[in-house]
Amino acid sequence: MSVTSRWIGLAALACGLTMAIPGAAEAAPLRAYGKATVQSVDGPGQLTIRAGKRTLAVRLYFIDLPRPGECGAAEATRALRGFVRRAHGTLRYELVQTYDGDPRPFARDADGRYPVAITYRSDLRELGADLIAADWARPGMPPAELAALRRTDADVSGEDLPGRRGDEEAPRARRGVWALCGGRLHLPLGQPVPATAPAPWSVDEHGITSAVGPITLSPTLAPESTLTLDHLAAAAPVELTRFALGCRAWAPALQIRVWIYSDDADCHGAPISAIRSAGPEPAAFSRGGAVGDLTSALPSRFPAFSPSTSTDGFLSGSGAPQWAWQTQVLAGRDRRISGVATYAAPPASDG
Repeated sequence: MSVTSRWIGLAALACGLTMAIPGAAEAAPLRAYGKATVQSVDGPGQLTIRAGKRTLAVRLYFIDLPRPGECGAAEATRALRGFVRRAHGTLRYELVQTYDGDPRPFARDADGRYPVAITYRSDLRELGADLIAADWARPGMPPAELAALRRTDADVSGEDLPGRRGDEEAPRARRGVWALCGGRLHLPLGQPVPATAPAPWSVDEHGITSAVGPITLSPTLAPESTLTLDHLAAAAPVELTRFALGCRAWAPALQIRVWIYSDDADCHGAPISAIRSAGPEPAAFSRGGAVGDLTSALPSRFPAFSPSTSTDGFLSGSGAPQWAWQTQVLAGRDRRISGVATYAAPPASDG
């Protein structure tokens, strides 16, 4: 089974299983996955591929891109053409399927295109991840697009999704939408580019974050006083995407992103569970370091805490205990600080 199968988290299909779309005029069945060639790149994330005897209009699945009429749309399309050329011909595709015990028709988006993941070089590379790594896209699905797919009962669950590799590192320099659009994915074409600045992080000696830029956090958070996406939106414009367990939101002006673990469709009233620096400028914090510095420059280590599916239920809700915004420094293999993240976590223990 391909790596893409794990990314999308769709129901596993027996090798070679095919399925025809009801009412389709073509005799050749539509396969869930297989080899394909790209006939054309039609727009941001949109392609026409040839798979066997069929020609399919597809859209890269689970990434958010500038749309036509928005800043960066033409440039993101050119970048995708470049990645297709570097893929050298034959690729592998996998369509998003509906599946609930019995095979159902393949999903289509609001434009009638098939959501798809496209990999190449023996599934080691993926076009959606390439766009994210180049800062022309972000992981996740805009809520409106997700709603359109859900009307077809498409299975869009799963924890590992296309583009995850491109989501791991903050940009090291201004490029893509950061260079052209101030980090905004959906800035209307011709609108002035808003200013961006690194968000300073105020952290105490216990590794507890008390502020991120203009956002003030209480040292402990009871359920009735949690920080929500609405609070963030009041401080800066946000861009929202859905993922399997909730939402991601970016505030480009503050160069931060947040995670909200919630089943709510828009996530706006749900508590924020994590905040991370996400931008090309170094985020400075009060523990003697900044993004880009060597970890050896820090006078002491921060307490570490990472969210996982096993802890999501403890991060918020009526039964949640008192939580502190505990800080973690994220470092790369070169031992340089690549980001700062805070999680709604138990206060650090003396042990």
